[in-house]
Amino acid sequence: MAQKVRIAVIGAGLMGHGIAQVFALAGHDVTITDQHKPALDSARQRIATNLRDLGDDERAVERVRPIGGLADCVRDADFVVEAVLEDMPLKQKIFGEIEMHVRPDTILASNTSVMPITEIMQGLKRRERALGTHWWNPPFLVPLVEVIGTQWTSQAAIDYTMKLHADAGKCRRTSKRTCRVSSATGFSTPCGARRSRWSSAVSATPKPSIRSSRRRSAGGCRCSVRWKMPI
Repeated sequence: MAQKVRIAVIGAGLMGHGIAQVFALAGHDVTITDQHKPALDSARQRIATNLRDLGDDERAVERVRPIGGLADCVRDADFVVEAVLEDMPLKQKIFGEIEMHVRPDTILASNTSVMPITEIMQGLKRRERALGTHWWNPPFLVPLVEVIGTQWTSQAAIDYTMKLHADAGKCRRTSKRTCRVSSATGFSTPCGARRSRWSSAVSATPKPSIRSSRRRSAGGCRCSVRWKMPI
């Protein structure tokens, strides 16, 4: 197993709990928080159900710890990923709060598919450690994460994030699936054109059950037979 990393996930909704599941299954300790108490209270139960349905190690849920406050959730984190509503002022406010409670070297990532990472992170004091990570839904099935840097993001932050996600199965031995995308005003190539075509195909594909659709690829990734990214 790769070196254990302390992950903090902000948002326990559809994407947030799935991201927490992926990192916990990779052996990392995960804290998760959400202002919506029902979502936070049910996060571990939803993760446990997913793990059981997928035939994964159900003990991974024990590495996920729900925490009521944002400060306590992120204080000891090495990597923080935000997965809240696609609301620019909300995201900016959250990252401003996060920066007050994390170490100077903690990597900060926003999971968004439509908002410019540059705009989200522009108010931070240490913008060189901030970037975007765009996961597809559901995070525990789709073997792709885009890593989006800004003009301020350091190469070290990008390299760390790429390796962290590759080690978590996004995707082993196939660096093409953990794609780096530059972002000054939004998402761009190399993944952008493929993303639109592939997303349309996913929407049009009848969704089989999780268990029947999932397989392990030759590279070691867990992904859906029908949802595999064309590369």
